[in-house]
Amino acid sequence: MQPLAKKLLPHLIPEKAWTHISANFIMKLPLAQGYNLILVVVDIFTKMAHFVPTTERTSRKRLKQYADRERGEVEEYRVGNLVLLSTKDLKYQMVGRCTEKFTECFVGPYKVKAIISSNAIELELPSMIKIHPVVNVSRVWRYKSQVEEQKKEAPQPVVIEGKEE
Repeated sequence: MQPLAKKLLPHLIPEKAWTHISANFIMKLPLAQGYNLILVVVDIFTKMAHFVPTTERTSRKRLKQYADRERGEVEEYRVGNLVLLSTKDLKYQMVGRCTEKFTECFVGPYKVKAIISSNAIELELPSMIKIHPVVNVSRVWRYKSQVEEQKKEAPQPVVIEGKEE
């Protein structure tokens, strides 16, 4: 068995009330006065608790609003669009690369084969990429082809002290 990576660090003790809280739900209660769920909010410093009766629907709506507040809109893809695939979580090696440090951040472009949902698409991947072809849209980036007037030229070798590098 591998040893744990870091030592356990206890939470700091708050210096005043209601600066650090914990929240949890008591769920699947029988319907009483129109409520079937209780939100429990506890102050870590004083251990004072508030019990807020609510409904599962209202709770889901508020949690979704809270979770979505820092998320942007998802780009919509269509079958046939070209996308670049992030290599952030891919564990395959690029041919000729000796370290992950020099691996490209994105590979592709790959064609969108099918739309699974607003958050997932299926890609036409080459056989060298051994992953499931359905990926989350957060892992792809729309491919923008070069402008026709732009020429893609390889950079000239750098000459240092009369020798090419």
